[in-house]
Amino acid sequence: MFLASLAVASVPAASVVSLAPAFAATGLPLSGIALLIGLDRIPDMFRTMTNVTGHLTTAAVIATREGEQLE
Repeated sequence: MFLASLAVASVPAASVVSLAPAFAATGLPLSGIALLIGLDRIPDMFRTMTNVTGHLTTAAVIATREGEQLE
């Protein structure tokens, strides 16, 4: 799961791309995505912040283990 989370783009509203197939698979109408986009803006900012922080932390840990000096 950790490696899969690193594959997600660290940009706001990146999860919207994965909503359409999820809605289609569950039989929900795609018009519901518009409602979710409006309601999801603030929580999406927190998810993006967490994702970027995780990517930066992972890069720093790997760089340190490889012997690179962080400035």
